[in-house]
Order: sequence, then structure tokens, then C-alpha cells
Amino acid sequence: MMEKDIFEVSKDGTLGELEALIIVGVDVNAYNEEGWTPLALACRRQGYTFIRTLILAGAKINLKIKGSGATPLMLAVSFQNKAALSVLLQNDAKLNLMDSERMTALAYAEEDNFEFASMMLKRNGAKRFLFLEKLQWEWDQFIKFFRRSK
Repeated sequence: MMEKDIFEVSKDGTLGELEALIIVGVDVNAYNEEGWTPLALACRRQGYTFIRTLILAGAKINLKIKGSGATPLMLAVSFQNKAALSVLLQNDAKLNLMDSERMTALAYAEEDNFEFASMMLKRNGAKRFLFLEKLQWEWDQFIKFFRRSK
């Protein structure tokens, strides 16, 4: 029987299987063929202790999926995994990173009607659309410059 690799364990393995892989020095920040990290996979349906163990083993909590640019926090929200959301927030996941479509974790929560995540993210200072705020700031700077030059 073949042993599971870190990606299979992260999807549907046990904490014991994860700990065994960590002991032998598996790379917890590796990417699989689809561009996912073990932490990203775990955020789909694993629990608090499993995800915390990955983080304690060195998993980078803001490492994005290749292609989509989604972070583990965005995935926890998208899959409505409250345990993953909680442990990521407790470990200072960056709230306002954007994916390749310029969406933040809060945008995911609001799009998916995940009210618990929306509340938790807002409470921690998350923004929905950073690029709109940046555009507004740039516009304000332009107006100030224009008024001064008159």
C-alpha cells in the first residue's frame, strides 16, 4: 500500500498522518501539479488543529494558489470553513490581499453570503475592494494638485 503524500493528507488525511510527514521533513510549502499548497488544500475541509499544526510546521499562511491567486484565507471563506477562518485570523493572515480577479477575502465572503466570515473579517479590518479605494485616493490627489495649480 502506498503512503499518502502531503497533498492527499491535507485534503482528507488525519492529524496523525500529517504529523508523521512533518517528522520526516516534508515541505509544507510545496505546490502540487494544480498549483495548490498543503495549507490551501487543508482550508477546504480540515479542522482547527490540523491547520494549526501545518502553520506551526512552517506553512506560509499567505502563500497564494498559482493561477487564481487565492490565499488560504480566501479558500477558508469560499468553502465556509469556520475553523480554518479562525486559525488563519489568529495567526495574522493578511486580510486585504487580492486574487487574480482583484477580490479580497471579504469580497469572497459577501459574494458567498457567508455572514460569519463577513463579520469576522470586518471586525479585523478587512476591506472589500482595495483597488477602488486606491483609485479614489489617486483621484483625490489629482484634484488637490489641479486646485493648487490654478
